[in-house]
Amino acid sequence: MGRCVVSSSLARARLFPTLPQRSSNIEKHCLPVLLLQQIVQMAGPARSRAKQICHLCGGLFTSGGPLANHQKKCETQFEAAQRKTRYEARRTAEKSAAAATALPEPPNEPVFADKDFPTQLPAPSRAVADRQVPAGNARAGSGADPLPPPPPPPLPPPPPPLPPPPPPSSSEVPDLTIPVAELLHDDIHTRYHPKSKRPAETAHFEDYRRHARRTAPPPDPKPWSPYFKTREDFHIAEILHDAAMSEDQCDRLLKVFKSCLEGQGTCTLSSFKDVQAAWDHASTVLTPFECTPIEVPYKKETRNFDMYSRSLWDWLKDVLDNPSLISQFEWDARKIFKF
Repeated sequence: MGRCVVSSSLARARLFPTLPQRSSNIEKHCLPVLLLQQIVQMAGPARSRAKQICHLCGGLFTSGGPLANHQKKCETQFEAAQRKTRYEARRTAEKSAAAATALPEPPNEPVFADKDFPTQLPAPSRAVADRQVPAGNARAGSGADPLPPPPPPPLPPPPPPLPPPPPPSSSEVPDLTIPVAELLHDDIHTRYHPKSKRPAETAHFEDYRRHARRTAPPPDPKPWSPYFKTREDFHIAEILHDAAMSEDQCDRLLKVFKSCLEGQGTCTLSSFKDVQAAWDHASTVLTPFECTPIEVPYKKETRNFDMYSRSLWDWLKDVLDNPSLISQFEWDARKIFKF
């Protein structure tokens, strides 16, 4: 017993050097708790210092939650870097392939010189001329001459030129020659290219780009020609285009027109009213729909709705009067068996 007390005293002195001396009764109850707290405090830093290496970046991180969080972030960054590398490699390969098949650029020459326009463009190189030959016309290794390209389809004749407008009167054209003494602020001076042989012009700001009123050119007497054979063809095509008809609808309508023109049929409809009257007359063959207003209370208010319906008895009589449907009815009761 004395050895245990001495051992406890030594342990207390080593673990808690600043712990004051107390009675043996207090020491008996508090010493185990204090020993456990001291052991946890001594073991805690040892566990917290245990670190592991990340298999992606090689960094040291505390095991457990910090390491798991870092690995998720590191894997995301690694996948993003791989995608970027693959994208850059693909773009580099595409640029290399495009550069290998691209035509050589023409020399960087000005559009026109200070005194004159160029009169002749540089001839294309032999490689460019060979590359412009279609692949289907050249026979590699056969020794035969390349086939000439097919002739382009004939274009419709251009419309006749319009007559030139009459020249404007001198009173309507603004004066574009202003003496130097009369120049004002914001006046605009225009100098043309020497090849045009036009004199320089100076105009006030309010007169710049203001041309004299010219008479409108006469309208074209046949604007549909040569694209449509007749004016009626153009009007029919315009109506079909505005109505956005399908191909089948256009064919059906044109067949009706053709049968009427050839004398195989007759069309008596001349306006929309005629078409609507014909549909109204045809709707009386069967039982028509009738509109019945219905009032429904909803959230302290009454709402009105229109319901369209027709008599079931009258509809049944329409079915019985139809010879193509009455033959499908079975009026006698029967039983059907299947073996």
